[in-house]
Amino acid sequence: MGVRLPSGGNQVLQNALPANNAETIVLTSQLINITLEFQPVLIFWYISIQAGASTTSIGVKLRRGITTAGVQLNGLNAGITLTAGQAQNLTGCWIDTPGAVAGIQYSIGIVQTGATAAGTMLDQSILVMAL
Repeated sequence: MGVRLPSGGNQVLQNALPANNAETIVLTSQLINITLEFQPVLIFWYISIQAGASTTSIGVKLRRGITTAGVQLNGLNAGITLTAGQAQNLTGCWIDTPGAVAGIQYSIGIVQTGATAAGTMLDQSILVMAL
């Protein structure tokens, strides 16, 4: 007897980065339905970003949901130093236990501190799987 673990990935850019420091959702996972209540969900993500003009740092926010109103999972609000025009590859992983829910998605939001011109997403991917 086999078991299928819910999983899904995505590489499609959701929104271009703006020419300001507003948080922008750039990547959203596929919808998954966990098979057990309180089943752990593993989230793996990768982004490659080139900072816009005047940018001093970027912040990466992992959220449960597909908007900036979704629950922020990672507690890191501190920015990663990144100067204008500089490209950086960033990766991360997280374990979430969403509870007894159906149909969950995860997203990555980017904040460019000090940006006066739009940054560029060079590459991106997200993978979620429940164990």
